[in-house]
Amino acid sequence: MKGATLGLALLVATLCAPMSGSGLQRGEAPTDQNFSGRVYDLDYLGLQGWTQVLIQPVGGGANLVAITKSELLQRFLEIALLNAPDVRITYRAGDPAELRTAVLRPTAACSEKGCVEEASCGAEEGTCSARITGYPQVKTKSPRALGILLTAIGKKKAVEYLDIDKQGFIVRVKINVPTSDLAHGN
Repeated sequence: MKGATLGLALLVATLCAPMSGSGLQRGEAPTDQNFSGRVYDLDYLGLQGWTQVLIQPVGGGANLVAITKSELLQRFLEIALLNAPDVRITYRAGDPAELRTAVLRPTAACSEKGCVEEASCGAEEGTCSARITGYPQVKTKSPRALGILLTAIGKKKAVEYLDIDKQGFIVRVKINVPTSDLAHGN
């Protein structure tokens, strides 16, 4: 009975799998393509080992349905979903389309030292990077450090403290949101 249930689940998952409509012919190499929009749906599919992502395009048109196997990229997209900024995506066309990179910029300009100007993650590298005002380009493989950087973008706050190693990887990063801001929903 267990095998039948698993088989039925796989059949349903296969029939409901995202279709990208890439139109690739057998033997054709998939190419990377760009897409900008807002993440509006994340669906973890444990049996397939990936998360399906739905992104509504800027300016209308067909939504992007893609997958990622990268936990770091998924966390990146979760923050984009919560804060609703536009993300720039690079994906590999296929069935299903596979996310390669995501780039997030704050919706409001920030010029003080510690403002996160841009954050990006790559699925294959397993590394995220950020441009922060007053600092060299920084990198992280830590979901916790990434979460703080993306919170800074979402809350439109500068990071208060940043320490990096010789390779540019974040060793420590801190953000503080005053309780008065929290009380007002900022």
